[in-house]
Amino acid sequence: TEQVKNNMALGFYQNGTQAPFYDTGFDSPNGQMFSSVKDLAQLLQLMVNLFQRQAKQNKQNKTKN
Repeated sequence: TEQVKNNMALGFYQNGTQAPFYDTGFDSPNGQMFSSVKDLAQLLQLMVNLFQRQAKQNKQNKTKN
């Protein structure tokens, strides 16, 4: 809801622009898993790796055009 979004912490990129909210598709912050801190760290690393790969691919596509 808008009330929830208004109370959420905002993320920013290094250049100062606000990062958009990203829907992970999970209904709960722990990825809907019974998990340990190690499990959550591995999930976060997976998400970071996927984001970095996508960002690199987008950058390569921009330089080709």
